[in-house]
Amino acid sequence: MCIITPFSINDFLELVERLPSKAYIVVTDEMSYVWLVPTVTTRHRHYVKLEIREDDWKKLKPILESKGFKIVRGNVSLLRE
Repeated sequence: MCIITPFSINDFLELVERLPSKAYIVVTDEMSYVWLVPTVTTRHRHYVKLEIREDDWKKLKPILESKGFKIVRGNVSLLRE
C-alpha cells in the first residue's frame, strides 16, 4: 500500500488526469483534505491525500465531478495489516 501526498493542487490534478474515475472515489470533508480511495483492491493499493483549504475545494469539486469521480463526504482511516 502507498499513500501519495502531492505538494500542490496542480500536482494532484496531474495524478487525477492519469487515474480512472471508475477505480477511485473521492472522500473529503470539503475544508481540510481530499482523499482518492481505490475501489478496486489489490496488493498494490495507492491512496492519494491532498491537504486543502475550503477555497481550494471550490475549485477542485467541479473538476472532479466533470471527470466522473464519485464524491463522498467523510473520513478515511487506514488499518495496518
